Amino acid sequence: MEVVLEDNGLKEFIDAEIPKPGSSDAVAIDAWKKKTAKCRRILLEGVKDHIVSSLHGKASPFLMWKALRYFFQSKSDQRKLALKDKLRKIKMEKGDSIPKYLTRFVQCRDELGSVGVTVDEEDLVSLALLGLSKSWHSYEDSVNGREKLPGWERLWSDLVQEEIRQSTRDGSSSKNEDEESCALVAKSRKGEGKKHPSQSGAKGKKQDMSKVKCFHCHQHGHFATNCPQKKKNKQATGSATREALASQFKLDFSLITCLVSSMMGSVWFLESGASFHMTGDKDLFSDLDEKDLGVHIEMGDDGRYSATGIGTISFERESGKSFILKDVMHVLGLKKNLISVAMLEDKGYDVVFSEGKAFLCSKATGETQRIGVRVKNLYQLQVDDCAAMEGKAEGVVSRDEGELWHRRLGHLHHGALKILQQISTGLPKGTLA
Repeated sequence: MEVVLEDNGLKEFIDAEIPKPGSSDAVAIDAWKKKTAKCRRILLEGVKDHIVSSLHGKASPFLMWKALRYFFQSKSDQRKLALKDKLRKIKMEKGDSIPKYLTRFVQCRDELGSVGVTVDEEDLVSLALLGLSKSWHSYEDSVNGREKLPGWERLWSDLVQEEIRQSTRDGSSSKNEDEESCALVAKSRKGEGKKHPSQSGAKGKKQDMSKVKCFHCHQHGHFATNCPQKKKNKQATGSATREALASQFKLDFSLITCLVSSMMGSVWFLESGASFHMTGDKDLFSDLDEKDLGVHIEMGDDGRYSATGIGTISFERESGKSFILKDVMHVLGLKKNLISVAMLEDKGYDVVFSEGKAFLCSKATGETQRIGVRVKNLYQLQVDDCAAMEGKAEGVVSRDEGELWHRRLGHLHHGALKILQQISTGLPKGTLA
């Protein structure tokens, strides 16, 4: 407001009391009246409605400005306590956008600064996360689970991007629901007025079903809509689909078990902000396409790492298909191995964080397994029945381990490795050849 007055050449009217010119100079009196009225109007338009009433009784712009300074810049303890309480009570209201919500924190912080109170950036970030609505609680948990909280500018940017992602996802899902609803309505209208052949006859007269032939099984005695064979096929197809989804869930859970088992000797963490699975350990890859991806990874500790390739981590089994973790990015210098929550969601799973535990939930079958626990501010992959799963996945050995023993033994033939494994002790279980 002070800048606006200065641009209009009226700042002198709030710096000191400007007296009315003498009655002999009519031009000066007219200019003084116009400037005074304009200055008063700017001051009244720049404040909220509940403050206007306290300014109307002031005789000059200088007295109005003095009242405003006392109202907003009073450094009394009561004023400081009121502003601190206001900052703590800021909550995200229904219909608020992220910029509108965060702007209220900035305004309150600036008001506290005007009375000599400095708000730490970490406190401001924590209060902003606490004030988010229920729909943001999972995101809040993921941010709090990081080793270091982001700065205010980084939090603002991340929240805006997450809001755009959520609105895009919700918009596409609602569009699909509307299309399905329209299709159902059109189908119901299309069927209106049609009568089943069995209902076309006069009341009380039954149709001779022995002459009716089913278009599905070509048998007599029923219509295709009531065909028993058709119903059995549908049930069998649904059952097979459910079994396939349940089997896939078990395979993916077994893969997670392999990652956290003693066979790997490495620790993995769940990361909601990662776009890909990531590791800095090149030895874990069974297949790695090394090239400059032009991607720079920014971590919570403000470190920047370069992605030098993308590949696959796989685990061989004595029987059955291999466990494969695809699209794993090799990030040079990265000290922690990260599992991307977003990539798990793309595979049809929900990752739920609750009471210091992380759960993997299948959207299709409803199956749920615990896959992680909170360690300090991070969620680490950890499985309850890891030992039992290792027994089920008997013989799971990374391809890199088989290659390692091949080299240790002077490039021994792979076929001989299998014989040596049977007649000696100390070699790992599983297929090395």
